[in-house]
Amino acid sequence: MRKVYNKIESIAGNVITVSAEDIRYGDLAEVRSGHGSSLAEVIRLNGAKVSLQVFAGGRG
Repeated sequence: MRKVYNKIESIAGNVITVSAEDIRYGDLAEVRSGHGSSLAEVIRLNGAKVSLQVFAGGRG
């Protein structure tokens, strides 16, 4: 099942924090921007706040 989340809370280096539900530690995600897409992994869960480590192209 594909889920789409558009609410970015913050970007710090290669870690993006988003608001999301029903996510598990270690899940993989595709992060899309105007510059293309990158693979990311869930590295931290804090309630509805989910931190993703972007493997390439997510620096901000």
